[in-house]
Amino acid sequence: MNNNLNIVHLIGSVIFFIAGIFILVNSLNLGDNVMTGVMARNGGSMNTDTYHLYLSEAICNFRWLGTAFIAVGGLGSMITLGRNSGQ
Repeated sequence: MNNNLNIVHLIGSVIFFIAGIFILVNSLNLGDNVMTGVMARNGGSMNTDTYHLYLSEAICNFRWLGTAFIAVGGLGSMITLGRNSGQ
């Protein structure tokens, strides 16, 4: 039973890791998609400086989210594999 739990934990950690890489690599596109919604809510126009500031912050937020997913997934994988190697 413990071995099955370790396998599920490892699979979940790897999924988090891969999702983090996906988010990090696509942070520019994700930030641009967020700004498309912001522009639509603003009636299609916005001050250029404000647009660039919001775009930069949206991209930064996705980079942090991807980094956090990678860290959680990688740490979870190392812990699970470390537990399995000690048996």
